[in-house]
Order: sequence, then C-alpha cells, then structure tokens
Amino acid sequence: MRCVAVASLSSQQLDRLLERWQAPVAVAEADTGSARDRLVAALQQAVATEGLTVPASDLLAALTSYRLPATDLSAEQLRLLLTVLLGDQPLRGREAFRLLAAGNATVRVASLERLLDLFEIPSATAKAIVLEVDQDGGETISAQKFLAYLPETFD
Repeated sequence: MRCVAVASLSSQQLDRLLERWQAPVAVAEADTGSARDRLVAALQQAVATEGLTVPASDLLAALTSYRLPATDLSAEQLRLLLTVLLGDQPLRGREAFRLLAAGNATVRVASLERLLDLFEIPSATAKAIVLEVDQDGGETISAQKFLAYLPETFD
C-alpha cells in the first residue's frame, strides 16, 4: 500500500517529523471524534509541516491493514507507516535495509536470500540478484551495496 503523493518524504523530512511528533492525547468524553480520527488528523498535520499531503482514507486504510493502534503509536510504527505511505525510494531502501540488518552495519547474504524467497522470487533469479549485489563474494552486504543496487523507482 503506497499513497499517490505529489512529492515523497525524504529521510531528512522523516527525521524532522519524528523529532516533532506529538501523538494526540485522549480528550474528554464530550469529544465526538474517535481516537483513530484524532490520530489521522494529527498525522495529516504533521505531514503537512513537511509540505506533503496524505488523504485520510489512505491513513485509515494503512492503520487498519497493518493493525496499528489508534493510540500510543510507537516511533517505530510511525516511521514504518510514513515510509510505506510517503517515503521516497532512498528512504524506503534504507528502511528495508535497517529492518533486514536488525541493527548491524551489514546484512548476511543468507538473510537477503531468505527475503527474496519470501517474495517468491525464483531461486535462480534470487541467486543472480545476490551475485550482482555482493560482487566481492563475501558473506555480508553493506548498506551502500544494497542501496546502490536498488532502482530509482519501483513501478
């Protein structure tokens, strides 16, 4: 799920947005809006500070699809939600690598092969991809190699 945006969110924009993020607080019962509606409005406002827009329907669909809470959205959940919906290609690539690397500076070749298998990429194609990404034949792949291999856009 990726929303159609006029512009994409860069890594720097995401970092600024996360620094400023303040989740909506619970309000008195007299407020007729749901917690999810308040969260969506807060997300739209936060994204607007970076000059971007995201339709409420896209946010609601993503929150539902990814089973994210209507309250207490963690920084990690927010990072991934905004990356999936609005992230530019370099941001999405870095976030994918970060998840795959689990805090390390490199990804094991075997982990990349397992990931490609999860996406049901044929074994021969997966091996060709790994060979192209890991041209030095090592056991690990750096973020630079991984990001250099990714296309500018995924169509």
